[in-house]
Amino acid sequence: GNQAKPHFNEPQEEQLWDWLMSLDKGVGNFCTYFEALKEHYDGSLDNVKEVRWGSGVAPTDIEATFWESLGVTKAGQKLVFAKAIAALCQD
Repeated sequence: GNQAKPHFNEPQEEQLWDWLMSLDKGVGNFCTYFEALKEHYDGSLDNVKEVRWGSGVAPTDIEATFWESLGVTKAGQKLVFAKAIAALCQD
């Protein structure tokens, strides 16, 4: 279902939320990772970009600590994240 926008302390947090929403075209399943991203990556997409150490779009191109700190276990979600992070890095 549609996730209600939380209160954002920083503009970058809203940017992060909007990015998470865009990952599944506004369904909001990825927003469950918002708090973990705030905690481990300061809610910053610039910090999220840093987890990509490979040059591809596979989950293995992302540091394992990213999956662990967020608790992402579904292969499908990892793939979506990996592709989205790769796209961020090309911006």
